[in-house]
Amino acid sequence: MSMNICFEAVREVQVVKTGARSVQTEEAAVWQTPTAVTYAILDAEDQVQAYCDWVLSNSKDQTYPVFEEDDLWGEREPIGERTFNQGRDHVDWLQEWVKNRIDEGYEIRAYMM
Repeated sequence: MSMNICFEAVREVQVVKTGARSVQTEEAAVWQTPTAVTYAILDAEDQVQAYCDWVLSNSKDQTYPVFEEDDLWGEREPIGERTFNQGRDHVDWLQEWVKNRIDEGYEIRAYMM
């Protein structure tokens, strides 16, 4: 069993009406990492970037044919191609998630699980 990297956003909040304080956390859904990679990410100065670099090094572009809207089963010749990279899409999502959480007052933390 590998030890995986996890990213969470953490912030302390205070209820205006009561003054009560609590900690809010949100976790990012990230890819499973090998234990050695997890340790390397935790040791990195920029942990999110180290994770993103690892994701991109483990993903590649995939090209799929595109068919006419009325050709549901792909029986005719394709009209074009679509390129998709699951890793690039995941990295774009994570970077946006991190930016939004920081803008909302969260601190991003990496840990191993």
